[in-house]
Amino acid sequence: MAIPVINVAPGLWFYVTAAIVDFITGALWYGKLFAHPWVRAMRRDKNSARWPEDSNMSMAAPMLFSLLTSCAQAYFVVHAMPHLLYGINGVHRIEASQDKAVLGVFWLFTGFQALHTIESALWCDRPLTVIAVDLGRNLVRILSTTGIAIAFGIYDQ
Repeated sequence: MAIPVINVAPGLWFYVTAAIVDFITGALWYGKLFAHPWVRAMRRDKNSARWPEDSNMSMAAPMLFSLLTSCAQAYFVVHAMPHLLYGINGVHRIEASQDKAVLGVFWLFTGFQALHTIESALWCDRPLTVIAVDLGRNLVRILSTTGIAIAFGIYDQ
């Protein structure tokens, strides 16, 4: 029986696809799906001159940073996460399977990112709705990146 492995050199198209999917899911999440409860909970008024779309605030820097974080998260899913969970089996071959990858990413999210986000938000007195919407977005983000890695054959079964 062959040991499942991870292709640790996925190529540029994997990162481009992960970034595009991340932008689309982010737009849907904070747009169509949860815009109203999130904006209300943040105590923002879209009709205000202070709203980023109507002000002189440039969205270029946040968008560029989002692109970089999308690529960094894709890199993490392919490189760091398997090392943390499974260890190396030979040179550039890491034991893992698709189901273990998804489950591992979920547990890393739950154990680190979710707990830190909740703690930080509570200290900053952020509304529960904002915390829930943001956490849901981050979970969808990391699971979709893992799904793309699986679709690109990075986690061979």
